[in-house]
Formats: sequence, structure tokens, C-alpha cells
Amino acid sequence: MERAVLTTWKTFEGRFADAIQMILRYRGVEYFCEYMDKERIEESKVDGQWNTYPKLTFEYKGGEESSFYGTNSILRYVGQTYGFYYTPMKWTERQQADSWVEHCNFLLNGLLLNDATINVDIQKLELMNENFLNDQLEKIDTLVTNTDTFLVDEEISIADFKLFSVITLLSSGVIEGYEKESFKKYTSLYAWCEMFANHYESILKTAKENKKEQEDNYPFIIHKGRYYINRRDVTNEIQGMNDVYKQNIEPNLTEEENVVLNS
Repeated sequence: MERAVLTTWKTFEGRFADAIQMILRYRGVEYFCEYMDKERIEESKVDGQWNTYPKLTFEYKGGEESSFYGTNSILRYVGQTYGFYYTPMKWTERQQADSWVEHCNFLLNGLLLNDATINVDIQKLELMNENFLNDQLEKIDTLVTNTDTFLVDEEISIADFKLFSVITLLSSGVIEGYEKESFKKYTSLYAWCEMFANHYESILKTAKENKKEQEDNYPFIIHKGRYYINRRDVTNEIQGMNDVYKQNIEPNLTEEENVVLNS
């Protein structure tokens, strides 16, 4: 395999894939995230594919690739692959993990998203029902009461990554009145999130220390005609600099300078 690419929206909705990225980082899987906007959606469509995001693609040398689509389908796939989703033999635990994922989906889907699902910055969102979010958070707060470890069978699973990523997103300030401090009133949920954050950060810190002597696999790459530096898409910046060069610098170059630059 040459690389793993997670493609998602450059919007609030794109953050629904955060749990997938968390699992990949937790296991130290090398990947980079490709963010889609309105300008690129048409060019990205491929006949015979779902053409929906997020999409996880494994690219192989020689041009072959395999793709998986959908937030929860990918979440379960990477969970199964990296040991965070239960086998059918553990059907009770599997069902419990699925229930947490579905409840988180219900929580997200209950929010009224802006009309434009692509090519917009994260904006303040309005609630479909003023009491909806509070009621759901109170329910989750009750469910995690006396839970000082992971949600299912005291071992980490996709349920933990999903719940933590959703609460982190909701408490990031995108919803009026629901900044991080306001979540402290959900005492059990807040304590659980603090526990999971400490655990997750300790794992990443250890992984970073083990890899600090290694170079980033993606310091600079060109992927499908776009430029990435340290996994960040800088295509528009490079094109902007190129436009400035062509408009303001190139016309003023002497013949000798042009020969040197093009040699």
C-alpha cells in the first residue's frame, strides 16, 4: 500500500468523521486527510461509486485502489481492522457498541445543519428544538453515571471514539450556548470525557516519542493534481503565488533572467 487517504467535507458535516481519524492516530496508521469543497465535487465523481463522503481509500503502487464510504461503515471497518469493534461471537458487546454509535448519530442528526453542506466555514448552528440537545445530553449523562472507564465491557471500542468525538465537536463553540464550560453541568459526561481525553493524549504522546526520530511520510506530496505540505492542502496558496508571479514578476524579467529561470 502506498498511502491511506480519508476524504471528507470541508465543513461542519466533515467533522462527523473525526472518530475515524482518532482511531487511525491511536493505532499510528499513516494517512492524510483530503478535504473536499464545492469546486472539486464534480471532478471527484467516479462512475460506479457512491460518490459520498467521508471516503477512506487505500492507494496501491501501480494505480490500484480500494475505497469505503459512509461515516459509520468506515468507523466499523477501521474498528474491526484495528481491534475496536467486536466480532460476531461477542454479539452482546457488539450490539452495545452499535447502540452508542446510533445514539450519537441521532444526536447529530437532530441538529439543524446549514443549507450549504459544502464549501462553507464552520458556522453557528441553530437547534431544531431548543430542548433537544439538552435532553439528549442529560440522557447520555445518566448513561455514563458511575462509568469511570470505557463504555462497553471496560475496554476501548468504537463507542468511546464516537461519543468523545461528538461531544468534542458539540462543545467546540459551533452551537450558541454550548461552549466547553457549559458542558460541566453534565457532571458524569464531563468527567468521562476528561478521562478519555487523558487516555487518548497519553497514547499519542507515547507514539510521538517513539517516532520522533522518524521523518513524516508526507512532508510534501502531489496527490491527484493537488499539493500537500505536512498533510495540509496548499494548492490554492501555490496557485495564488503562481498568479502573482505571472502578473507582476514575469512580465518584468529580462531575457537573460528568463533564460536562467527556464533552464
